[in-house]
Amino acid sequence: MGARPHSGRNRARDQIAQEAARLIIDEGVLDFALAKRKAVSRLGYDGIGDLPNNQEIESAALEYQRLFLGQAGEDRLRVLRQSALAAMQFLAPFQPQLVGPVLTGIAGENTRVTLHLFANRAEDVLLFLLDQDIPFEDASKRINIGGTQREFPTYRFYAGDAPLELVVLPMELQRRPPLSPIDGKPMPHADADAVHSLLGTASD
Repeated sequence: MGARPHSGRNRARDQIAQEAARLIIDEGVLDFALAKRKAVSRLGYDGIGDLPNNQEIESAALEYQRLFLGQAGEDRLRVLRQSALAAMQFLAPFQPQLVGPVLTGIAGENTRVTLHLFANRAEDVLLFLLDQDIPFEDASKRINIGGTQREFPTYRFYAGDAPLELVVLPMELQRRPPLSPIDGKPMPHADADAVHSLLGTASD
């Protein structure tokens, strides 16, 4: 009988991870912590202390995509990575890096392509977008730099049907990756050549 409560906690933990994964893939909830809170509320587990960590939720999202989206999910991921590559080529002066779900392989209909750009002045990116007559939403994003949360200018717009997010970082952070909200380690990132490789295409 002693194993039952533990088993119940594990079952609840798995259900929360799976519901959070569904929210991320199907409803476009971009923040893992928010997805977790929504999952807890929807499943009626308010007050439970043993919650899945972000790595478990990311794994559940990848598994959910494989099981429920199948080839459509693979096709969507390819479209998003192609959009990322086109945007990176367009934004080449700012040495863009692909980060986040599209890099790790998560690709729901609402999944956003996140690029980190590097500039001496954040307004350089702003002026570039204005010069190109690109309509965008002006925002900011909190990123973990060396254990400290800092806010950086962020610009969001659509390229075709792919939502793009450009986060502008200072040049000195180009060789100092932010810490991942998933596991607290340096955030995985890919330059244009690496994205070419992911797509199985040759770089120019």
